[in-house]
Amino acid sequence: MRAELFADSKDVWKWSVAIRKAKEEGQCIQWIAMYRPDENMHGDDERNVPNAIPEVEEFFRGERAFIADGHPACLSRTTVICHQLGVEMFANLDHYPSSEPKRKVYLEAICKAISSRKTSKPYLVLLDPDDGIGQRQSNGKQFHKDHLRLVWNCLKEGDTMGIVQFKQHLRDGDVPNSWHLALQKVIAGIVGVSADKVVPHRWDIVCIYLVDRKA
Repeated sequence: MRAELFADSKDVWKWSVAIRKAKEEGQCIQWIAMYRPDENMHGDDERNVPNAIPEVEEFFRGERAFIADGHPACLSRTTVICHQLGVEMFANLDHYPSSEPKRKVYLEAICKAISSRKTSKPYLVLLDPDDGIGQRQSNGKQFHKDHLRLVWNCLKEGDTMGIVQFKQHLRDGDVPNSWHLALQKVIAGIVGVSADKVVPHRWDIVCIYLVDRKA
């Protein structure tokens, strides 16, 4: 996640999906923003988002106006709309390192905190890498595939793992417009569940995958 992308249309979709899920399951959201430096590549701010929660749409519309008035983007303000809709949210906005070993240390610290939580309330752990899942050794935009199981293994029964993913290039032979289904199978294989347990919520070039942790 980058500050320059905050409050764009994909944020409306992401938080509509996450808040709906958390409310349905009685979960609090642990947002792992995987914060990265800006690249002077801004998001698409104004598009209508189908099936968005109206309050979420209105909140981010207000945030865009706030930013347009010269105020800096403040990712932590997302707690405001979560709380307004009755969902407790905690944000980890620590900078996400580029190197794979440092990314692993970053995730291990987060997993330790999730495992040692004091509350009995289940979590929706929302992983928000800049560029989705990948396996490059030195690309802080990606959430390394090998680290996905670290997060999965620290979850408790009743928790959900959420993953924000942007469109990937298809391989030869893949069905057009099916990139999100190909990755659905990859995620299932990594965490050891059947593909139907990895639920994709796709809109345009972004897909939020939700995987429930069962006994």
